[in-house]
Amino acid sequence: MPELYMGSDPTNIQYGGGVIMYWKRKDDAGYHEIGHFTGLTVSPSASKETLSGSRKATRAPIKTRSKDRKVTISCTAMELSSENVLMAVMSESWTEDNQAAGFRALASLTVAEDLYVVMGHDDVFVTKIPVGTITGGPFQIGETVTGGTSSATGTVAWTATGLLELVNVSGAFVAGETLTGGTSSATAAATSVQKVKDIVVVDSATPTTRYVLGEDYDLDADYGMLRVRSDGDITGNPFVAYSYDELKGSKAYNLDGGDIINKQVMIVTDPDNDGPRYKIIYPSVDWSINGDWALLIENESSLPFEGEVLEDSTQPSGQEYGYIKMMK
Repeated sequence: MPELYMGSDPTNIQYGGGVIMYWKRKDDAGYHEIGHFTGLTVSPSASKETLSGSRKATRAPIKTRSKDRKVTISCTAMELSSENVLMAVMSESWTEDNQAAGFRALASLTVAEDLYVVMGHDDVFVTKIPVGTITGGPFQIGETVTGGTSSATGTVAWTATGLLELVNVSGAFVAGETLTGGTSSATAAATSVQKVKDIVVVDSATPTTRYVLGEDYDLDADYGMLRVRSDGDITGNPFVAYSYDELKGSKAYNLDGGDIINKQVMIVTDPDNDGPRYKIIYPSVDWSINGDWALLIENESSLPFEGEVLEDSTQPSGQEYGYIKMMK
């Protein structure tokens, strides 16, 4: 059979180009693509033993034999895909852990001065609506207000002169519409509608004091953490209310999958590469994390992996360690 790539031909030289790597567990229906990575290397190695002769004083070597052969694969994944992170934390699988959009009605929250406490929801906010003159009496905490134009509704968590703060909003309030209380006779015109990274923090279930962000408490709205400041005016456990957005999430447990994970590997070159086109199959590779996952860095975060090619006796004779296919 003629050789696809004969010597003394510069087109044989791989000059730049791209490579894609896929892997899968043997019982998976298909492959995961690793995505962008750096430093993909395949390192074959062999050790040998040397037999020395006995007929001469120099005891010169007269024969060698192969002792150990192995192939290792190293790469540094640049993409923090679900599959890559699962490998990095040595976990078995992801568990769905979604947050449905919702709200917390005004209720007491147990706090510890000057320490952040977890409220149990991420991406928290309140809907702040500055209003004009309130007529017909004050709005009531806990009542539902309705927009006259939008028909949007929301629950009052705090009200003061010229202001409503709402949670449990359904629909979209609009500036200029008239807001009407559901149990009170209050009405007021909305001057604007603001979604604010804040929560309502007050003194009781029937509050008289609205505490101030940055003075009485600090808030990490992205991850739902509240810190009551000892130099502020909050005493005891405050009452809090807020809304929270829908948030899709998956959770993996560190180290529950073992420190070595076996994968079948396929490496392919981009057909447009300046060089030979080929595919490499390794039917059995034991992978492990091989270095630091740098979390705070100047450039891209990355995950270094190393794998060792194993014999797979389920493969056809001669293909126990896989194969390379050259194409043209």
